[in-house]
Amino acid sequence: MARELLPHSQRVDNTRQPTKTGVRLRLLDEEAPALTRSAIVLAPHPDDEVLGCAGVLATRPTTVVHITDGVPPWAPVQSVPTLVTRRIEECEAAWSVLQATVTRVSLHHQDARLFLNIPRLVEDLVALFTTTSSSDIHVPAYERGHPDHDTVHVAVQLARRHVPRQNHTWIGYSLYSVDPSGATRFGFLDPIDYPHLPMDPGSVSLGVKRRAIREFSSQMSAGSILTQWLGNSASERYGQLPHWAAPLSILPCLYERRLTEMDDGIQPETLDNLLRSSLATPTSASGEAP
Repeated sequence: MARELLPHSQRVDNTRQPTKTGVRLRLLDEEAPALTRSAIVLAPHPDDEVLGCAGVLATRPTTVVHITDGVPPWAPVQSVPTLVTRRIEECEAAWSVLQATVTRVSLHHQDARLFLNIPRLVEDLVALFTTTSSSDIHVPAYERGHPDHDTVHVAVQLARRHVPRQNHTWIGYSLYSVDPSGATRFGFLDPIDYPHLPMDPGSVSLGVKRRAIREFSSQMSAGSILTQWLGNSASERYGQLPHWAAPLSILPCLYERRLTEMDDGIQPETLDNLLRSSLATPTSASGEAP
């Protein structure tokens, strides 16, 4: 069962308030519904919440926050509305397999372009976190598996610096990375960054999760990430999110080909340096507890 809140951009007042750090918070309308679910999953794309957090969805009422609509910028303009609708319908079908109770929120950022506007993403996340009651917030780990996953991770760490002290629990979850042989790896978190494993978010059988993953038919091309997961299914991994000031680990990169598809002339090292420099920017925000 899914219930969709209005997109964040449609629930805000045009008045903006500057903060000490230059981040400008959007003020929610007084009549806008607050997010009060006990579990929140930040999903860079529609399907990431199932790939990385099916155990959460299957066992707890969950707010799923889709950062992007999952439609790449190179998709034909005339096909975008149909593709957006299909991605949502596939999510709902997968949630049904998991018997999940989901409230969906969409931030409508651009797929494959998150790193181009990190400040706006941070702004939206700050507004989200400060209008949410105490929750377990599940965040993609920094894995160098996909540029959008890593950008969301960095944006969350930046947003935490501007969130008043609240009783949120910050949990990192694994999507995919690359192993030493160069193969795609699922269900792995670097023990240096996540020493407090395991954190049990619930449970879901791999059989049920496979059925849910198969609902994403638009993402089932040969060699796709979901196709690879079906051929090499792994249990989910969670851990306490590193402190918001922690530096990013040095990891091998899986997404060179993804950047080539984007054809922006962006190299993996360039993107990685951008994320690292964003995270290293000094801040005077009060921040939340580590």
